[in-house]
Amino acid sequence: MKKEFSGFGKIFSFTFLHHVKSKGYIASTLIVAMLCLLIPAGVLAGRELMGEGEAEPGQGMKQESEYEAGEEINLEKEFENLQFLYVVDRSQDGIDELAGFGDYLSKETGIDLQVIDFGNDMEKAAELSSGKRDVMVLTADQVGKDFELNLLVPEGGISETAAESLVPFLDQYMESVKSRINGPSEEDGNVTDGIDDMKKVVAMILTFLNIMVLYFFVLIYGQSVAGSVVMEKNSKLMEVFLTAVKPSAMIMGKLLAISLSGMLQLISWVLALLIGFGAGGGLAQLINPDAGNPLAEILDLAAALTDGMFSAGTLIAALVMALLGVILYCSLAAIGGSLAGKQEDLSSTNVMFTLILIISFFAALYGGGIEGFGADGGLLKTLLDWIPFTAVMVTPSKILLGLIPLGYGLGSIALTAAVTIVLVAAAGRLYKAMSLYKGQVPSPKDILKLIRAK
Repeated sequence: MKKEFSGFGKIFSFTFLHHVKSKGYIASTLIVAMLCLLIPAGVLAGRELMGEGEAEPGQGMKQESEYEAGEEINLEKEFENLQFLYVVDRSQDGIDELAGFGDYLSKETGIDLQVIDFGNDMEKAAELSSGKRDVMVLTADQVGKDFELNLLVPEGGISETAAESLVPFLDQYMESVKSRINGPSEEDGNVTDGIDDMKKVVAMILTFLNIMVLYFFVLIYGQSVAGSVVMEKNSKLMEVFLTAVKPSAMIMGKLLAISLSGMLQLISWVLALLIGFGAGGGLAQLINPDAGNPLAEILDLAAALTDGMFSAGTLIAALVMALLGVILYCSLAAIGGSLAGKQEDLSSTNVMFTLILIISFFAALYGGGIEGFGADGGLLKTLLDWIPFTAVMVTPSKILLGLIPLGYGLGSIALTAAVTIVLVAAAGRLYKAMSLYKGQVPSPKDILKLIRAK
């Protein structure tokens, strides 16, 4: 097998350099990259210049009552005169730890209050707090099986805005109290289920993107591989190559070189798009400081959705599987190119490549390859991970998110790699066998004989 691929590096470097230096490749890469860069930047900046992104009155500015939990801006100044917290529990079930809010508030904000518990005597608390500027009253009332909490401020006391700024702290404290009293709530008890659901959503998005990107990528560059193979036959380069390298090495070198050049092109477009969104968001904020930055928001959302889901091992395995997918389908296209005597023959010789790609595409979409889309479970869903042509579309995201055991994923990778090597070797043998053949396209039976021939 080692001899079968000897000379691979020569073909790879020659084809890669020839491809990336071509005027068509350079022009298409630069034009699309410029569009990806300028369109988002222009749209986001133009939106602000036209006034469509202008914030509504007060939008983007924190209102007086919109304090966030944990924020300590001006808290000392707001509450420097506050000294007492009166606690009144009028609920039927009772909250034993309601008075502990004072200690919690001191720990979180540094506001030290003397807590006085009035039990359920609201009248006495109201009487003693009337007219005092240094008092705040915390009340609890029964609402079904839950509680309603309110912070009351006597007339002439601290501002309503200052009292509302403490509401997030009160909500956090009561959540911790409920957890201690009642144990984990139904929502808390389903944290694992929530994480699993999030994984399924992310897996659905990643799998769909993987399917679409792989489909269109190999559809375009697979045809390029086939066309390149046929071109060399017609230009008599084949004889030169076959005297220096093995046929399988030539096929592998060509399809890897074209695939890599395509990946570099795709990466450059994605980077240009990200830079365009980033630059557009920056320009929009220069025009209107209250404008948001879409790129930052998208990255924050992606980070939140995927927090703790990825690992170095699964990332590498997923990338290897995706790369194998490109090589696998391009090897099918190389078989079509090897069988064709001229460019016009590709429409018939590449039928196998086209059919397998389209069938795998729809099987991945509707056969249960995407979580929550198409068929739900069953044997077909399992088979998708073990049929190489569909596995490269659906398995990478499952490996990446840990939805399948790593050993299961590695088994699928190994099977896909084996099939890919066999197809590349078959393409090489057909290429050599068809070097001087100028007749009609061989039948499937004849093709198998050519592959088996030594």
